[in-house]
Amino acid sequence: MTILSDILNVKNIFIVENNNISKKQILENIAQVIADNAGINFKSVLTSLLNREKIGTTVIGHGVALPHGRVDGLQSPQLVILKLAKPIFFDPNNEESADIIIGLCVPSDATDEHLQILSAVAKKLTDVNLRNEIRKADSAESIFKSLIE
Repeated sequence: MTILSDILNVKNIFIVENNNISKKQILENIAQVIADNAGINFKSVLTSLLNREKIGTTVIGHGVALPHGRVDGLQSPQLVILKLAKPIFFDPNNEESADIIIGLCVPSDATDEHLQILSAVAKKLTDVNLRNEIRKADSAESIFKSLIE
């Protein structure tokens, strides 16, 4: 099973100071980072994320959203983390906002691995102390250390 330390890279962790960022911009940022890292088409990554969002909310509670998708041409799982300065409503039908965004894309044929990574991330983020550490963090490095410990 893939563990977070295997797929998380500090260069894929961002502290977003823009108070007016939208859900669309967040998904575009995640897609761009993954496309650049993997050398694949930005639109295919973004389409995968948007299609999953159409199915239902990816807000998992406690201010955390986990947008995710499976992408053709992707060779390995990719995680992107955004810590927002201000929570946003990630889903207009869900009254819970999110300020910790964990973007995940996996190869299109990695169904089991996809579910395992989603489960591992969701389980890890049930820890209130971890969420508080992420919210207080002032660097990508400190968020990285909190997540892999």
